[in-house]
Amino acid sequence: MAVQALTLCLGLASAGRAFAAHTVSDDLSRQVTVRDPPLRIVSLAPGATEMLFAAGAGAQVIATVEYSDQPPAARRVARIGDVAAVDMERLVALRPDVVVAWPAGGNPAQREKIARLNIRSTNSRWCD
Repeated sequence: MAVQALTLCLGLASAGRAFAAHTVSDDLSRQVTVRDPPLRIVSLAPGATEMLFAAGAGAQVIATVEYSDQPPAARRVARIGDVAAVDMERLVALRPDVVVAWPAGGNPAQREKIARLNIRSTNSRWCD
């Protein structure tokens, strides 16, 4: 699944370039189709933030959580909580195209609420 997660993160990084829709499985075995390049990404895991920057999507990361400090440019991204609790009102107000989360971490109730709000999300243990 490392390849799938990397493919997904690279798909998230293709904003502003020629883009072809593609579908990958996240680490919860859900099919995630990336049709349009997400221009507004929220990362709910420090490792995901680092991978998004490494894949070239740093400019599209509009918010993240505490301890997302690599690379140094990630330190300038707005914080909306930590891995245990996210400010849901701020998350909704940001209107993200996609939320990248870690399936075994964070707050399961908040991940479920994000899903109910129809905010596209992906879960990858390889992004953290």
